[in-house]
Amino acid sequence: VFNLQKETFGLRANQSITYVQHLYIRIFTFISILVEYAKLLIYPSHLCLDRPYVFYDTLFTYRGILGLVIIFAGIIASVFSFLKKTPVFLGILWFFICLVPYIGIVPLNAIYSDHWLYFPIIGLLILLAYAFDLIKIPKHKIIFIYTLSIVITLYGARIIDRNTEWSDEIKFYKKELVYNPNSQRTHSNLALCYFVKKQYSEAIYHYKIAISLIDAYPECHNNLGVMYMEMGKLDLAEQEFLQALKINPGFIYSINGLAELRSLKSQYRLP
Repeated sequence: VFNLQKETFGLRANQSITYVQHLYIRIFTFISILVEYAKLLIYPSHLCLDRPYVFYDTLFTYRGILGLVIIFAGIIASVFSFLKKTPVFLGILWFFICLVPYIGIVPLNAIYSDHWLYFPIIGLLILLAYAFDLIKIPKHKIIFIYTLSIVITLYGARIIDRNTEWSDEIKFYKKELVYNPNSQRTHSNLALCYFVKKQYSEAIYHYKIAISLIDAYPECHNNLGVMYMEMGKLDLAEQEFLQALKINPGFIYSINGLAELRSLKSQYRLP
């Protein structure tokens, strides 16, 4: 029995050194990606689990400028709301406070992510409820409700479409590669899906791409070793287990795999 390892990596060593070392870059990056959050809130057409690891070292880009506009608009609206004692202040405050953990004070394993909006969006719902409460004419309230129903229907359709992607692992990871073709984790997990289905050529193809992108984790080599053992290619399997142990000498799965491999060789008197 061999153990296949799914990739669950944190920060990529070769992608995040600059980002991790400089707080100002993490802050600038957060401000710049506020535009991406706005796009997701308007309509979540571009949903992706493993987004490209891109950071910004300046605010003099259209993203940085728009991010500053969003922040200053929020501050100004909050101040006026606080002075007039309206719930707008609460909604805006809730939204930005919930985003504080993702500013980058502590480096994270992603620049931004869809699910980081789950709690902040409650602040926008507060603003939406307040907007509805401001409407005094019944006819206008009905128009508001109909408009909101259309928007909810569109979001519902997007949710159903996204769920169909999640229902098929291979389809899901292939779609992820459309958005981020250089994702080592996605290539590795797609390879594992092909491996489980015994589609070895596709699995080998994606494992080798994953290794070529970042060869800093033992999981890919270990899984290749297991696959080669199943295919009867014991020499190739041994090479992969040894490579995994070069990366992490204590990687127990490759130690066990190598022991089993050498037991098989001894049993059949192979060199």
